[in-house]
Amino acid sequence: MKNFLAAALILAAGAAPALARTSCADSMSSCSDKVDFSGFYIGGHIGVVGTQFDGRFDSSDTVDSPTLSKSDEFGLIGLHAGYLHQFHSGFVVGVEIDASFTDLSAKETADKIGASQEEIVGTVDFMASARIRAGYAIDKFMPYATAGVGVVSYEYSFQDQSTHTTDPGQGDYVKKSKTALAGVVGAGVEYAFDDTTRVRLEGLYYAVEDEAGLGAKEIDDADSGDFGGVKDVWTVRLGVSFKF
Repeated sequence: MKNFLAAALILAAGAAPALARTSCADSMSSCSDKVDFSGFYIGGHIGVVGTQFDGRFDSSDTVDSPTLSKSDEFGLIGLHAGYLHQFHSGFVVGVEIDASFTDLSAKETADKIGASQEEIVGTVDFMASARIRAGYAIDKFMPYATAGVGVVSYEYSFQDQSTHTTDPGQGDYVKKSKTALAGVVGAGVEYAFDDTTRVRLEGLYYAVEDEAGLGAKEIDDADSGDFGGVKDVWTVRLGVSFKF
């Protein structure tokens, strides 16, 4: 995914000026087809998100303790808003904020001697970013690159299922929630149907590698090396925006 986004950034930056120089000369196109991308806008998006879950519980038991190392993908839905300014040259710059909701999850269990079972579960439910966008208007199209900062909210639960409880802080069950800071880069292309309505396809990569630690004996069987974390969150999403 990181290689895909890097390639998209290079293509968007390198191809836009060349395409712009030929768009009006093309007998099949007209400069009257151009729109102005300048202005405030708001919209929504849907897509898919994925990440790598890593975690460990009861790490002192090297035989039958749960170790989580799985990637997962799931759908997302969200909102975005921002402002763009288009220069006479065709270059477009602006800022955007967005928030997305999902239900990514992964779990790992281990059967223990004595018929009990230990379980570790990781989830990601929210991400948001504030980014700069830079692109080049080619008639009604605008390929662009984007970069900024973001956050990823995730949660881990650790449980010895022999207690048969899912109440946080009770028996051998505990939850850990955390919001991690991330750098965000991406690329996409936007198409304007008219001066107010646009659609886009874009990919974003959240450069994050974060862990929520579990203290030794915080619950029974917990060890000082136990943790749950996320790494390398990516999204591909389709959006619609309305300029006002």
